Amino acid sequence: MKHLAPPQYPKDFYYHRTSAEIYKPYLESCGPITTIPSSRPHEYAWKKKLFGGVYVARFERTDVEPDIEALKASGVKHAMVTWIPYSRTDDIPA
Repeated sequence: MKHLAPPQYPKDFYYHRTSAEIYKPYLESCGPITTIPSSRPHEYAWKKKLFGGVYVARFERTDVEPDIEALKASGVKHAMVTWIPYSRTDDIPA
């Protein structure tokens, strides 16, 4: 299979960095970042401990709302959580 450089992509091709297969290994190479598994391919979530018990958690390219209870169960007590929906445009989550 031929690899295309970004300028060679078709005009209607939508690229997002999280759709690349190397995104998860890249995240794990950025230091103490823990990836959160997802049931769907190319949907990633990760958390990083900043200091003390404070975390940053990010859910990218997913239309499923972050599960705050699952984060709490994994040891996160205080965090700033960001969620970037892929195609969902409905009301604000609960």
